[in-house]
Amino acid sequence: MNAAPPPAALRLSDDEPLRTNDTTASANKMTLSENIDGRSEEEKFTSLWGQFYVQAQSTITSSSSSNQEVKEGTSEALERKHVLKVLDNFQRLIFALDKDKKSIAVNYDKGGLELILYLIGDSTFDDEDVTVAALKCIKSCVVKNPQGKSRCRRAGVFGYFSCILETCCHGRREKITEEALTTLAAICIGDDLNALIGFLLHKEMIEKLSSIHSSNTNVKNMSTYLLTLFTKIQSELPILETMIDSDTATTFVDILLKTEKYRAEAKDALKSQQFGFAEGKLTNAINVLSQQENFFLPVIREALGELYSDRAICRLETGYHESALSDADSSLKWTDGIQQRLVRSKVLKILGREEEAKQEIGKANLILNQANS
Repeated sequence: MNAAPPPAALRLSDDEPLRTNDTTASANKMTLSENIDGRSEEEKFTSLWGQFYVQAQSTITSSSSSNQEVKEGTSEALERKHVLKVLDNFQRLIFALDKDKKSIAVNYDKGGLELILYLIGDSTFDDEDVTVAALKCIKSCVVKNPQGKSRCRRAGVFGYFSCILETCCHGRREKITEEALTTLAAICIGDDLNALIGFLLHKEMIEKLSSIHSSNTNVKNMSTYLLTLFTKIQSELPILETMIDSDTATTFVDILLKTEKYRAEAKDALKSQQFGFAEGKLTNAINVLSQQENFFLPVIREALGELYSDRAICRLETGYHESALSDADSSLKWTDGIQQRLVRSKVLKILGREEEAKQEIGKANLILNQANS
């Protein structure tokens, strides 16, 4: 198995051996009351995860470079052993964490999910142990972790699943099929956009796998769950029936994933207060999403509402107050939510329209009260 060469941003020269067991033990011992060195629990975990993250990359990089003089078969066996070790420790380290620590791991540096896909490189799905280990790591990232679920859309996880399920449709691979469907269910449950993408990309393959493995209870249960979820989506959105068995579904998913990439880059920029850069990414996302015509889909309306609202914040921070108000107004055309009302209130206040700003706060409180009633 030859791992794909890491991108320049991921290449490391550190040859320090991997010590993930120590890192795992340390992470599991942390408690809320632990603050001896003045750091918060999240800061301590970030430090521990950072050590694991760097060691994981450097171990794979050094294992493939240091064995150049070894016979090719032996080198591949050693590299496979390293990959399995890292994946096993990844899963052990993140499995029992709460969503806050999982979010740290998933969003650290280039991303936890991206690290998993980088580690397995161009390994084939014939390697059952590596594929199952990678799937378990992905599942650990998304279980009870909304940020992990949303990160799947920018990390390339859905493309990975398309390859796995297609391969499984052409051969038994029962263990991989079982783990893949269980992991896909974890990715889709509680995330409408993931469920929509899963429906558009994978419904036919899941139906086929359910038939192939009709005697496997776990495969049947997971297939039934996913197909029931997809049927619910299809019944709520009849237009989706026209996307099946056509290139429309793939094009639509490409648009959603490209939009998600821009949204994620904008959010990263907003965190570092790079408002001009964030505005550009949000504009890209709005332009891409506007290419398709299914604006009545709830997930699309919600996304556009958030995009315009976030861009209003950027334009407000960069001094373009009237443009910010225009975006705030546009956001309400798509989503009349708390965020949209609060952003519009802030813009109006900056423009000196105090009374209108107070009215927006009142509308936001009304939405909140209705949601809690």
